[in-house]
Amino acid sequence: MALTKNKVTGLVALIVGVIYFFSTMSLPADLAQTDPVGPRAFPYIIGVCLILVGLLLVFKKEQLTEKNRAVVFVWATDKETILKIAYTCVAGLIFGVILEPVGYLISTALFMTAMMFITYGKGRAIFNVVIGLVFAITTYVAFFELLEVSLPRGILAF
Repeated sequence: MALTKNKVTGLVALIVGVIYFFSTMSLPADLAQTDPVGPRAFPYIIGVCLILVGLLLVFKKEQLTEKNRAVVFVWATDKETILKIAYTCVAGLIFGVILEPVGYLISTALFMTAMMFITYGKGRAIFNVVIGLVFAITTYVAFFELLEVSLPRGILAF
């Protein structure tokens, strides 16, 4: 079996899907009184979909070519890409840690601004900050105000 980009992506989706599916079992079932579908339905659907997509990609028949060959990173030539991946992981972890105490609006603005700087660099600083703020405000209004989804308020109590 040749290791292609699709097979690597499929394996990752399969592993994440299985972990996600079994993690759903730990969600409390007592919320079913307020939610007729229950709190586990959507996460189970996501887990099953990830598993199915992962299996489809793993078992997809394809010829190994230079274009679809699995990517192997070499520090000497791919240092910038590896650092961007590492910065993205760190930003995601920080976002997860500060989301509840700081609140959705501030933590999302900081996270998206950081992602913009990771992607576009310092040369477009104003653009990066504006996009981070616009994304945070837009998603906050869409989810909190329009869809009435409860989001962590943190230090902003409005």
